[in-house]
Amino acid sequence: LVPFLFSYALFLLAYAAQILLEGELPHGTLSWMVLGFVIAGAGTWLLLYPSFMHSRPLVKYFRKFWFWLTIIPIILYFMAVSTRLDAYGFTQDRIWLLVGGIWAALLTLTFLSKKFADIRLIPGLALLLITLISVGPWNFINAPKILQAIRLENSLYNAVPLTLSTGGTYEWTEENAQIARGAIRYLVRADSESPRLYAILDRQGIAYENKGSSYRQIFSMLDLGTEQQVSAELVWRDFYLEDSSGVDMSQVPFLLGIVKLTGGVEQSIAGLSFGIVKDKILVKFEGEVMQTLDLNSWLLQQESALIIQPVVNFSLNDNNYRMIVGAISLRQNKSIEKIDFINSIGAMLFSSSPPPSKNQP
Repeated sequence: LVPFLFSYALFLLAYAAQILLEGELPHGTLSWMVLGFVIAGAGTWLLLYPSFMHSRPLVKYFRKFWFWLTIIPIILYFMAVSTRLDAYGFTQDRIWLLVGGIWAALLTLTFLSKKFADIRLIPGLALLLITLISVGPWNFINAPKILQAIRLENSLYNAVPLTLSTGGTYEWTEENAQIARGAIRYLVRADSESPRLYAILDRQGIAYENKGSSYRQIFSMLDLGTEQQVSAELVWRDFYLEDSSGVDMSQVPFLLGIVKLTGGVEQSIAGLSFGIVKDKILVKFEGEVMQTLDLNSWLLQQESALIIQPVVNFSLNDNNYRMIVGAISLRQNKSIEKIDFINSIGAMLFSSSPPPSKNQP
């Protein structure tokens, strides 16, 4: 196994370099690859422990470099596991992955320190960690149910109720809906009559027929839909202005400049700063948000890909401002006819007062 492990270590190091260059972790494969690599290496270390084998060159190099070769794969391992936990929460499989990573990291730290290196730690640490997650209320079976229930309850608190009474419908962001769907799916599959799940529904005043509902039925109760439905409802739309000659500019005759915004980039014009935050445009003065421009009502006035009504008005510091939108690219949730995300916008900015001169304080 030693030549194979050396080759696999080089493969993982090359894989790490590729991930560093691309800035993106692979989906669902890296953790098991690294854990299998470390387990195979630890088993090989035990097999090569007898002193009569130490004189062989390959064995000598393996014992000298093995734990050094595990450092970068273990770092990648924890990056991958933490990414999955953040996105989807704990499951039984992910608890075992986390425990496996802790075991591997402790072995590497122990054997590189030399002081406490003892081959009995290889099975001993594994037995200790397995025991810790197998007993008590936070064992590997109950812990994921508790943590997924917490994720579901938090997602419900973060959702926007569309009625003033409890048990009403909710408006979900795409990220929050994904968290809720994942938690519900896990809780139902782990136990179709999950007491934690139905206790949450009871606290939220959500009515249900029985405690054996499928996760799709619970999605429907909470207006969550399915991943496929949500994806289909989100559409990208681009709008362009053909003619602005009919717009009355007599009350805002002064052109301040051209606003060109993309997500994450602010632009300053005549003392004001403009920026896109998800589905809204923020207007700042001296670093403080003074206006939040919601374009949902504006969007309803447009037709197809044409901007029919380009005007967006707002007031600030006793001045009236008008944006004449020439182009906008956005993602719209068709089911609720609302903007989900603004990608870019271009507009002319006019004011009722002239822009400050360069010498004006």
